[in-house]
Amino acid sequence: MNQSSYQIDEIIVGKVIDIQPYGAFIGFPNGQKGLIHISEISDDYVKRIESFLIVGEYVRVKVLAVDPVTHHLKLSIKRLIKKDELVDKAHPFWFKVPPHEIDFTPLKTMLPTWIAQQKKKLED
Repeated sequence: MNQSSYQIDEIIVGKVIDIQPYGAFIGFPNGQKGLIHISEISDDYVKRIESFLIVGEYVRVKVLAVDPVTHHLKLSIKRLIKKDELVDKAHPFWFKVPPHEIDFTPLKTMLPTWIAQQKKKLED
């Protein structure tokens, strides 16, 4: 490979190909590879990377740096978006329940309402 296809600050999708105690290796369709260091997975403490990523899954990452010789990428998940938006933007099917809406109503009763609220947010 003569040159990187990706640029710093670009957001791309790759496949988790290996997990080590210090980070996760990501492969891309063009043959390039990159590393998400354990410190770039989450703002929260990461004890085990397997708690956040699974080999074989596809993830969105932000390119932090490109090695000029090997073209390996330094990647981040936590720098994709602001921490407060992580659940809503990274995984639109996950959503936060506002604290004032938490009560002891059975989940079965509230789930349809929450789903409808989230669908409305995504449509807006």
